[in-house]
Amino acid sequence: MSIEYTQAPISKHGVRYFNAPGPPLQLADMGHLSNAAVVPASAKIVHIVGQLPWDENGEVPTDMREQIRQCFRNTEIALKAAGVQEGWHAVFSATAYLATLEGDSEEELSMVMGETMKEFLGDNRPLLTGIMVKKILWPGARIEMQSQAILT
Repeated sequence: MSIEYTQAPISKHGVRYFNAPGPPLQLADMGHLSNAAVVPASAKIVHIVGQLPWDENGEVPTDMREQIRQCFRNTEIALKAAGVQEGWHAVFSATAYLATLEGDSEEELSMVMGETMKEFLGDNRPLLTGIMVKKILWPGARIEMQSQAILT
């Protein structure tokens, strides 16, 4: 038996989120995400290439927390440039690649990702895969994120 999450703004466009009971539901609640999504066949899908954490001057912040927030801001900008005016509220799936350094706390990175998701996504709870990697191709970047949204 699955539990459907119906509070997401994207639900009004036919996207349905589901979580299995037990640990999958606990992870979903903790991570502000969902375990499965059903997207209507009639939906127009927008794919956003990996967004990097550079600011409006092309600089990459040194603070990891700020890099995560900037990456979310840049994704929002790319979504709106593609015509997705609801921004993060129309995203149904995302993948984040995080480069860790010696001494990084995976728990803290997860917490920062969760806080940032709540800030940018509100009631939306897309699928999210987080992958720890050795390095991001762009110099100084420690996060890169790609996403998929519906064009509303």
